[in-house]
Amino acid sequence: MNSPAAGFDTLPSTRLREGSGTPPDHNRYDTMRTTAIALGVSLFLTGCQKEASTPDTGLPTPSTAQCAKDTDCKGDRICEQGVCTAPAATAVLDTPAETPKPAPAAVPFDIQGDTIELKNGNELKIFGDWGERELRYGPEIVVEDATSLSFKKGFNVGDKQVILLETSSGGRACPATYFFIEFTPIGSSKMTDEFGTCSDIPVLKTDGAAIIVTMPSNDGDKSYRYANGTVTEL
Repeated sequence: MNSPAAGFDTLPSTRLREGSGTPPDHNRYDTMRTTAIALGVSLFLTGCQKEASTPDTGLPTPSTAQCAKDTDCKGDRICEQGVCTAPAATAVLDTPAETPKPAPAAVPFDIQGDTIELKNGNELKIFGDWGERELRYGPEIVVEDATSLSFKKGFNVGDKQVILLETSSGGRACPATYFFIEFTPIGSSKMTDEFGTCSDIPVLKTDGAAIIVTMPSNDGDKSYRYANGTVTEL
């Protein structure tokens, strides 16, 4: 029997086998070939789909990431998407400085008579005759046994009141000295020491919340400054 020509598939002979009356099953071989081709195509397409399902995001993969959390980074750097980066600068808003409130100015007022109704609701009053004068703040005696005592001027300084008083021991060599009393809204008071040159012709002026008292002396004019309950010689 002749061999099949080169380049042709070797297929079972279409001749009936000797001693067999059944021809070869060509359909069975065709089905096997079709199935093998279909399986190969399916595997190829599956591989393509797997590659397509894992797109390249450009982010580090777990195996190449520098960090997984902030503590993995040095210094103050933080972990963002697997990379240690410096934190974004935080804008600092400039807080305007508070402007200090100006001190209240001393506003003078005149005093008539021997009684003052203070803003805090109390009464300041001079009692007695010449030579036995006394000053009372409510029921309290503030000054007693003064030869002479009189109100010279009053000043409103914010919510406080300051009263200047003139007193004398009765001697001709020193006809007058002075002192201030300051009263607060809650009723407390503060009295200064006596000051002056013995002159009874003082000149008063204000400097903001301060009160300036100027009077002549043997060495020329002298000035005294009252502020915050204290008198200082200028």
